[in-house]
Amino acid sequence: MIASIAEATAASSGLRYAIDRAGQAFGPSSLEASSDLDDVFADFMLPPEVLDCLRPPFEQLGFALEEGTLNLSPNLPAPPTYTVARRGALELALIRLPHVLFGATTPVNVFIANGIGYSFQKGARLHLFAADEDGTTEFLDTAIKSWTRDGVEAVFHPWRRIAELEAARDRAAFVTRVFELSSELNGGPPAVAEPPPEPAAPRELDKDQFLALLTALTQAFPSYEELQLMLRAHVGKRLAEITPADKLSFVVLDVIQAAEANGWLRDLIAGARAAAPGSTVLEEAARKIPAALGGEGP
Repeated sequence: MIASIAEATAASSGLRYAIDRAGQAFGPSSLEASSDLDDVFADFMLPPEVLDCLRPPFEQLGFALEEGTLNLSPNLPAPPTYTVARRGALELALIRLPHVLFGATTPVNVFIANGIGYSFQKGARLHLFAADEDGTTEFLDTAIKSWTRDGVEAVFHPWRRIAELEAARDRAAFVTRVFELSSELNGGPPAVAEPPPEPAAPRELDKDQFLALLTALTQAFPSYEELQLMLRAHVGKRLAEITPADKLSFVVLDVIQAAEANGWLRDLIAGARAAAPGSTVLEEAARKIPAALGGEGP
């Protein structure tokens, strides 16, 4: 259950510690140069027009949208506010992250980003937004993962979700899906998210892998005839049917692209290594190419 720092000192020490450490390490002038904390952290509330959009579907689902407070630091003139969606014992923290956290990676920003999640007790559920931002920064991603390890669930929603909600024909269903509420609304345990689908195996080389293979084949088979022999004897392909004689780098380019397009890249790499077993350039290229494509890399 979400609690403010004032209500749970142990849970609240993270951000206070972060800001105090930032001040000790870099001095007040550094904090002021990075951001005006009084203004930036005045509140984490979603803008009124967004709340007006969210309130009807949440109320339809039995939630009340209320104001919560976080006593982030004694140096702030007043505790900043954030939006709480509450239905019985279930609480969701709807937080608008300040734009300063989407700027340059500074020690102050890193401290503050890590501390936000530690302001909540284990089991809290945070839904994060930032006006006009559709993705997080590297240090915010790291902070969110650290909160998760401490039992605070957090999801960052692209700002375009608001426009998607406005366009949804059934806004209550949209909110149920986006905020993962199905099981909770039926009185059951929190829904277990399905694991994301495994990424499809790559079918083509990236630019570095391609350049490594192009260089290796050109050096291992330095003439049209030697490349032709390797393909015929070890891959079962006729070079003349792929590309006519030309500058060797252009010929090898055509061979690699044909192998990618027609699914025999693995055979090409294996055949080249079988034809030139002592070639160090072929070995180096294979280490750069993922195993899914016939190499030895990850």
